[in-house]
Amino acid sequence: WIYADDITPTRTHLQHVLFAVGLDGQVMEGSQLKHTGEDWEFEAPYLYDFTSPNTWAVKTGVQSGTWTRKITNLDDGLRYQCASAFKATTAYPEWTCSGYAPIPGRETRDMGRKDYDTLDRVTRVIAYGNSWLERQDNVKTIDKGQGRTPLARETGKNWYVRLPDSECDAARAFVEPRHEFWQLTREAWDQVLVGDRPFVEKVAAPGTPSRYWKMSELEDDVLTPKADLTNPTVRAQVVAKVKQLIQDFRAN
Repeated sequence: WIYADDITPTRTHLQHVLFAVGLDGQVMEGSQLKHTGEDWEFEAPYLYDFTSPNTWAVKTGVQSGTWTRKITNLDDGLRYQCASAFKATTAYPEWTCSGYAPIPGRETRDMGRKDYDTLDRVTRVIAYGNSWLERQDNVKTIDKGQGRTPLARETGKNWYVRLPDSECDAARAFVEPRHEFWQLTREAWDQVLVGDRPFVEKVAAPGTPSRYWKMSELEDDVLTPKADLTNPTVRAQVVAKVKQLIQDFRAN
């Protein structure tokens, strides 16, 4: 399920939520998961450009008429950003952008891959009204500080099709009690990523909790029992805790 939060008249956040269905058509209990986010902003004043493992540099002077697409990871932290204009001269509006990105979290967290650490990627998004197509052309790349060495190339596509909301009832029920906390998490990141300096992540020591894991623990603490997130004081306290957690895993 993908839902939209309009943040400003020129910025929209799309949150992806995964869930699995068995061969019997029934939702698999506990399979719901907050996945990646897409943050689209028109004529963004700056973006964070991934330059090497764990490092993002601030890029200013983004051209007018462009949409910056920021892809976030499971705790709303940086993955990669890219700015380009939508073409209006093609049969359907399309947006194409190339950039550098870290290795997907699933490949290190879940698969334990160590043979590469970055992606040199090209993304093309085509809007078809009630559906959109995302094509990817990626080169898995080894970046050890002595230059970039290509390892393998992958191409693929994701096709998103609008279905009745009821098809995603399990995901919607999963999001409902968490939506406010996720909004506050994003607000905290917005207050950190203000374009004043690069962002460098600390590498978690082997056997220690990751930032994502600590963020999940904070979410559980806030939601069990559920804090009153309509209270401005409570909201400010939660944002402060998220910002502190971000700082704990920041190297600069």
